[in-house]
Amino acid sequence: MRWLIPFLLLLAVNSFAQRVDPILAMPITTEFIDDSVIRGYFADIVRQGGYGHWKTERAAFLVRGPAGDYRCVAWPNDGRLYRQEFQGAIPDRTVAIIHTHPSELPSASAGDVRTAIKISVPIFVLTPLNIYMITARGAIVPIVENRLWAVSGPSDQCLSPSRGASRLSASRRVR
Repeated sequence: MRWLIPFLLLLAVNSFAQRVDPILAMPITTEFIDDSVIRGYFADIVRQGGYGHWKTERAAFLVRGPAGDYRCVAWPNDGRLYRQEFQGAIPDRTVAIIHTHPSELPSASAGDVRTAIKISVPIFVLTPLNIYMITARGAIVPIVENRLWAVSGPSDQCLSPSRGASRLSASRRVR
């Protein structure tokens, strides 16, 4: 029996070490937030979300490539009211999640905060007039408030829906 505890501990450590975490931890800086490519992805998701006029949400992963470039991986649109759910594997090297809210609900929800903490990734909540970031620790940081930032630009920058086996939700409860 004495040998069983170290064996189980060794087995647990080996299992943990073998796990691959798809999240790429990196600081979210002003340079990142103001990057024209990142803002283009933000604006495209807001466009896909009806510029805040629809009661549905759109979401995507922001993924950093090995060369430091970024791409946007859109979640399949599930058409649910006031929420967007993802069922699949989080893409490798994900640095953030971006998603829209209807204009009348511009700030982060409790579900958004729980999700950011649970998966340890920043989540951006977007409307045409607001950008809020929820840190991986759950702090809500206003980036843009009550100022039009989402202007028309190139569309269809966030197109590739992901598929896989886990479940994730960026949701807002109707008050």
